[in-house]
Amino acid sequence: MLNYEIISKQSLKGIVVALNVFLVLGLASLLATAVVKNRLLDQDDTSWLSTAYSSMAVTLSSLFLAAAMSAFIKGLSRVRATYLQRNTWSTRRTTLARTALLQLGLQILNLIMWLLPNVYVLYSNKGWASPLVLTSGIIRFSLLNLVFMLFLCDAHNVHPQQPALTGDAAKKTSGQLILDAPFFIHLPKTLLWAGLQAALLATLALTLREPPDLDWRPGPITCAFRNPHTRHLISSIGALILVYIVMFLNYLICGGMRLSQLPSSSYRTANILQKWQVH
Repeated sequence: MLNYEIISKQSLKGIVVALNVFLVLGLASLLATAVVKNRLLDQDDTSWLSTAYSSMAVTLSSLFLAAAMSAFIKGLSRVRATYLQRNTWSTRRTTLARTALLQLGLQILNLIMWLLPNVYVLYSNKGWASPLVLTSGIIRFSLLNLVFMLFLCDAHNVHPQQPALTGDAAKKTSGQLILDAPFFIHLPKTLLWAGLQAALLATLALTLREPPDLDWRPGPITCAFRNPHTRHLISSIGALILVYIVMFLNYLICGGMRLSQLPSSSYRTANILQKWQVH
């Protein structure tokens, strides 16, 4: 990302291919988890479900955590090398690097919060209804809430700042993106973040007060929240995540339409960034 000004079409294609590979691997791991879970649910004895699921989660989270840590360390080394060489970055480059490292850091914490409760379940007898597991789940969703908001900012950042200026004003703003504007332009998005975060914290409070029914013993598995308010909150969390998805797609589509009407030479960075986001 730091060499976006001089990146070649061949390198860009390589990055897009790599992103698609990681996407396929992620979907494959999710599908494998679902298949194993469904097969175990079809058995009369479901006592192995918790162990099997946790073992798979520990394996996948460990692999993804190692990859994320490697990328994070490499990014920090690039920043450190630039600092030692006393090079100066543009505001745009600094914003991109800072955002990328922040997203990676949040994903590392998210993976840790996925790894720890599954290790705990494997080596303890308290199971999934323990406060540690419930709290770590809410922390994970809180971290993802921040990641979702940053994704919205990324999708909005590729939009041109002034689409309808002419003459000298158009020349001054040519190539300028939302990315170049002060960050407070994204403050309205924090309303969605705050709404989802409030629902998450309320869900945590209710589940700690009245834990869900979780039974991993042989026989039918039940996973029910006894408090109706908890069920309503979980439904609202799902609805707010859908709002994130709709807004993200809207930013991508509208940004692509606006960029298609502008000279690609002036908005090369925006086109590159949007291509990365689409893939």
